[in-house]
Amino acid sequence: MKNIIYLLSFLFVFSLNAQKNKNGTVYNEHPAIDLVNSFNQAFVSGDIDKASSFLADDFKIKNGNSVNKDDQGANKQQFINTMNWWFNNNSYLKITTDEGTYPDAIEYKEGNQLWVQSWDRLYGVNNQTGVKFDDPIHRLYLISNDSKQIRILRQIFF
Repeated sequence: MKNIIYLLSFLFVFSLNAQKNKNGTVYNEHPAIDLVNSFNQAFVSGDIDKASSFLADDFKIKNGNSVNKDDQGANKQQFINTMNWWFNNNSYLKITTDEGTYPDAIEYKEGNQLWVQSWDRLYGVNNQTGVKFDDPIHRLYLISNDSKQIRILRQIFF
C-alpha cells in the first residue's frame, strides 16, 4: 500500500511538471521598456509631437475597464487629442512606476509579439478644480517587432 501511495504521488507531481510549456521570455531590461519610458516622459512634459512619434500609424488605445466587447478603442489622432487635453488641463503631470513594481517586456514565441506591461501611478492637479489625483494604472503596450513604435495600448485605471 505504501508503494502505491509513493507511485501515485510521483505520477501526480510528474503530471504537473509535464503541463508546463515555455512560450516566450520575460525581461526586466529591454529596448521596448526604454521606448515606453521615453513615450511617457514626452507625454507628461508636454512634448506631444515627440510622444506621438512613438505611436504607429495603426495605433489603437483600448480601455481595459470597458465592458463593451465590441469596443474598437481610439485611434492615433484621438489619443493625441487626449494627450493634449491631459497636458493643457492639468499641472504637475507625472507618471511613475508604482511602489514595489517594475515594467516587464514579454517576447512571445507564438505570434511573434512583444508586449510591455507596467504598473504605474499618474499624478497631477486639475487646473480648473484644483483637485489632486494619484491614480494607479496598469498598462499593456504592444510594441512593433523593431521595438521602435507602440501599436496598441491597453490601460486599466483602478
